[in-house]
Amino acid sequence: MAFIDKQDTFNSPGEFSETYVGFRLPFSFGKIDESLHDNTIDSIKDNLGNLFQTIPGERVFHPNLGVNFKKLLFEPMDFDEVEYQAVVQEQIEIQVKRWMPFLIVDNVIVEKQPDRNKFNVKVDFHFKANNLSDSVQFTTAGGY
Repeated sequence: MAFIDKQDTFNSPGEFSETYVGFRLPFSFGKIDESLHDNTIDSIKDNLGNLFQTIPGERVFHPNLGVNFKKLLFEPMDFDEVEYQAVVQEQIEIQVKRWMPFLIVDNVIVEKQPDRNKFNVKVDFHFKANNLSDSVQFTTAGGY
């Protein structure tokens, strides 16, 4: 998981650097460029994806790590969508604030696909330090 480094090691995509800032997920072995991130944005996106796909209680010694999308997204679909979106956004904001305090969540969009038993989730975020913004998208499916 990401942490706050007092050094200025922010690397933009496409910027040449010999400094690596995180592992690519899923892990791979081989050339160093294929297993490590050399820019901060890609590393943060991987870390957010990992945070969102982790179920609280799944990670040893970090029982609060993760967002419980299985519980949030697969309730009966007889709910007010605006209120439901607000609940999902609140859970995401709480976890990002706890585990990645250098980010601010700007917007969360949840699109349901009830016939496919899936939800598409898009999270827009920006860095507190430099206001650089980006987004991460993922699909979560039903079942365990």
